Formats: sequence, structure tokens, C-alpha cells
Amino acid sequence: MRERLDDAADLREPLLHTKLNVPRHAAALVPRVRLIEQLHDSLNGKLTLICAPAGFGKTTLVSEWISYGSLDAAWISLDAGDNAGGQFWRYMASAIDGIRPGYMEEVKAMLPLLYADDVEQALILLLNELNRQSGRILLVLDDFHVIQEQKMIQAAAYFITHLPPHVHVCLMSRTEPGFPVSRMEAQQLAFRLTADDLRFTAQEAEQFFQSIHLQLDSVETSAIVRQTEGWITGLKLAALSMRRTEDRHGFIRQFTGDNRHVKQYLLEEVWSLETIRMRKFLLKCSILKRWNASLCRAVSGFADSPDMIADLERSHLFVVPLDARGKWFRFHHLFSEFLL
Repeated sequence: MRERLDDAADLREPLLHTKLNVPRHAAALVPRVRLIEQLHDSLNGKLTLICAPAGFGKTTLVSEWISYGSLDAAWISLDAGDNAGGQFWRYMASAIDGIRPGYMEEVKAMLPLLYADDVEQALILLLNELNRQSGRILLVLDDFHVIQEQKMIQAAAYFITHLPPHVHVCLMSRTEPGFPVSRMEAQQLAFRLTADDLRFTAQEAEQFFQSIHLQLDSVETSAIVRQTEGWITGLKLAALSMRRTEDRHGFIRQFTGDNRHVKQYLLEEVWSLETIRMRKFLLKCSILKRWNASLCRAVSGFADSPDMIADLERSHLFVVPLDARGKWFRFHHLFSEFLL
């Protein structure tokens, strides 16, 4: 009884409306027309999944897509608190209400059901009301990797599977979403972008450097793209350092994951979020140029190395597969140097 009273109180708590704002994209952004066209085509399905490590420009790309396509988008910037109770769905209803006024009023009475054991019935009511809304709707869930509660993940999967035809969900995450999307991909109902798709090409990097008035020739640009492997934040951090050095050629030759800007970013955005056990595993395996489960087991002493590698793959933690079978891997160059 006490728990139900607490849940009712949760429904009266205010929502942070800035979480529902579409983030502004930087004025100096490099137009990514090739990706935006792919994203626009994906609207024919139910789901777009953009899965890549920190700093690959996921949020910027989608906010640019919304602006470029003048899309009716309901945006939610998720955080760890959205694992609790029905808060996730309150934000969902409020975001939809922002582009379809009146939706929240229609579903408000259903929200308490999201705290009950039979969440599916509440989701059916939310979906039925969404089906009555007119016009194409894009629902954007940013930082979906923070959703760790399995019941929440299952509810989100049910919601996406049963979306009305005019509604599309875009998930942005640093990790796999926690529910299988392979069937939807096989049916061409789900579209995926990964780090490989998001990397800056040499041409895009050249546009980026020009946009911030940093003059690099084609050889210098190619070299820095090669060293960062097209990692967008890596390029930005390199540019930040290059502005402060006179020996640009020397800087590019020596630019590594030990650069203080790169190191600080990886410490805050990647390393600090990992478990102590995963940190130990990464450090021990960092001496390997390329690795598989048996090599990792040999150098780390972790008997469950295959499971640790599977976790790295699911979390897209700057891991680069080297074969189609998913047996051999290496770390992103800058991340490897950071670990060392």
C-alpha cells in the first residue's frame, strides 16, 4: 500500500521540461547530407537505431536531421532517473503533447497503470491514443543506454513493436538497446547507423577544419583523420590543441590518446562509467595490438574473457571488429593509447 502511495506521489512530481527540447546543433556543423538522406528513408519503418561510442555526433546528427527535414519531433533526453516507475512514460506523454496538444490530457488517467504489474494494458491505451493522432510523428529517445531496468526495456520494445504506421522512434545509444532488433531489420522495419557510418571522411574533416578557420592541407587532414579514425570528438580535440601550437606537423605526428584533451574526455565520458572489473580487463588487454578471447584470457587471467568481450561489443566501447565472424578485434587507436 505504501508503495502505491509513493507511486501516486511520483505522478504529481514536476517534469524537467528542458529534457524535452531538441538540442541546438553548432553553427559550424559539417552538413551530413549522406546520412540525413538515409535517416529520412528510414521513416518508412518503425525504428532507427543509432549506436556508437561517446563523441561520434549522434545527438548533433539527429537534431540536424529534424531541422533539415522540418520534422514533427518529440524529443526526450533520458537520464538514469527515468528507470524509476512510470517517469519514462510521463516524459513520453509530455513530449508527444508538445507536438500534439491534448495528448497528455487524454492519457493522464492511464498513467497510474504504468506502476501496476500489467504494464502492457497501459501501453495499449497509450498506443491507441497515439494512433488517433494525425500526421507523421518522430519520437526521439536520446541516451537510451541509461535505461538499465529490464522491465523498462521490455516495455519500450513492446511499444516500438506496436507503433502506429505514422509514428517512428529514433533511439540513440552508446550500447545495444537491450532488446533484439534483428527481426525488425530483416523485415526492413528497423534501420541502424553505427560508428563506421558516423566517422568523418577526409572530405568532411576538411570541411570541419575550414568551418573553424583552421587551415590544413590535404596531407595533414588525411593524417589526422587516420589517427582519429574519423572520431568526431577526436578531431575537435585535435583542433583545440592545434590552435595552440606552432609546430603543426610535429603535433599531428605525435597526436595520441595521451593528448591531455583526449585523455580528459575519455576519463570523464568513458572510463569513469565502467566497472572496476572491466577497467582491469581493459588495462591488462591494452598491450595487445589485436586480440581474441583466448589471447585476452592469457594476458588478463579472466576465465570469462569471451563474456567480457561480448560486453565490450554490446557497449560499442571503441572496439573495432577485424573479421566477419566476430572473433578478432582491436581497440580504436586513440583509446588503445589512452589505456596504455
